[in-house]
Amino acid sequence: MLTLGPRTHIQLSIEDDEQADRVMTLLDALGYEVERAPHFDSRQARLQLRVDAIVEKDSLTPREAEVLGLFVHGGLLNIEIAKELGVELSTVKWHMHNIFTKTDTKNREALLRAVIGDWF
Repeated sequence: MLTLGPRTHIQLSIEDDEQADRVMTLLDALGYEVERAPHFDSRQARLQLRVDAIVEKDSLTPREAEVLGLFVHGGLLNIEIAKELGVELSTVKWHMHNIFTKTDTKNREALLRAVIGDWF
């Protein structure tokens, strides 16, 4: 039997997402605070860290962060982002305009360069 104290930190490495979700659900049901950390050696995880940094630094709204993530991770065009989010194309264009303004970029290429920086 494993008894965990109030400040016990356990780190598990589970590569299978389905298994990791099951373990997290079980620990959560037992009352433990569960946090899933990304694999920092993956490009996607490093890219997400860069997106998160831009979101925080430039005070993007949650929806702007979602739009930025779909653009950066998926390379989606505005119309594809609109379909993914179930919103009008004009709404996505407005979010992109706000993202360009807040990040002091003028277009998608400049935005991507701002996110990626020297990481890749």
